[in-house]
Amino acid sequence: MATYTFYPTPTGTIIEVDLPYTDVSIQELINEIRDWEDDLDNMEWPKLVDGAGKEDLGGGTAVGITLSLRDCKLKFADRPGPDWVVCNVGGGNLVATSGDLVTYVNPIEPSSYVTVTKTSSSSATLSTVELESLYYRGAVNIDNLIGETGTVFPLGTESNPVNNIADARVIADYYGFKTYNLKGMYVLDQDYNHWNFYGKNSILEDIIVVAGQNIQGASFDELIVTNYISGGNVQAQKCFFSNVTGFDGIIYEGALSGCTTVASGGTIMAKGTSIMGNPGCINLAATGAGVVANFEGDVEIMYATADNEINMSMSYGDVIISPTCSGATFEVGGFGEVYNYGTGCTVINTTLTDVVNKLNKKVLGLY
Repeated sequence: MATYTFYPTPTGTIIEVDLPYTDVSIQELINEIRDWEDDLDNMEWPKLVDGAGKEDLGGGTAVGITLSLRDCKLKFADRPGPDWVVCNVGGGNLVATSGDLVTYVNPIEPSSYVTVTKTSSSSATLSTVELESLYYRGAVNIDNLIGETGTVFPLGTESNPVNNIADARVIADYYGFKTYNLKGMYVLDQDYNHWNFYGKNSILEDIIVVAGQNIQGASFDELIVTNYISGGNVQAQKCFFSNVTGFDGIIYEGALSGCTTVASGGTIMAKGTSIMGNPGCINLAATGAGVVANFEGDVEIMYATADNEINMSMSYGDVIISPTCSGATFEVGGFGEVYNYGTGCTVINTTLTDVVNKLNKKVLGLY
């Protein structure tokens, strides 16, 4: 399921489909807009959409959805080029009106190196499968305490979760979802490239064991993540990493327990991360592994060499350069102490601003 960024202004609103997503369904879009409108901070802005359709025609068929944008437009995020990317809007009809709410305009805002196709119909209908999929809101729900075994609708919906990840995958593949909302502990049983995993109970109770599966481009939110990861560009927010190996990606506002080992050629980028443990540990033994981070707390760096790039800023806490490090250069700024127990390791004391700028450039892919 795609994610969106809203840019409201007094003269109109842009609803941008975030990178790297290329496909949007009308139902998904109206759900996201309604969620955004419901937020207290956004209630000062005018209503963005009107929706119609889904009337029952009998025989498991219903009228499709028509979504009318009110003085706003849909935009897919700009691409760098030179190749063009084809993006699609489907699952119903999309129209837009200008500020007078009478004059119809193009509902798509142009983007750099993006071509948008709209799969529309003047007599759009929804099959039984499409109607069922609306109840899932783009995600399969898993709860190993109150969930049930099975793959038949409505199992996997929020009110009727399944209790195991194997059934959840069958349901997700059937409806075309790539998102789990989960409670409990689960071992990934197959590859999950570009999937989204959301904890629903507690960061200390909802657990994902990766077990060596390829999770290229996957995202995690409010979970404990552990074991061996294959695949880069992993993103995690408010997660607790426990002895993860093979990591290559970004951690926002998370915590490390035990040692996190960075993949060969990979980088652990952490922003606003609280390092927990005795202390948190980052292992850079893999070829070309690097760390760019803004830490709060104590962190130990192990097995770093001249092959590794290490840029760190500290809100508080200590950087401990392990005796396993040799010939590495550390750029460290901010507040705290550096304890250099390595062999031939150099510490460059930069300013906090310098190191944070490098972090921000890394996150944005500019450095």
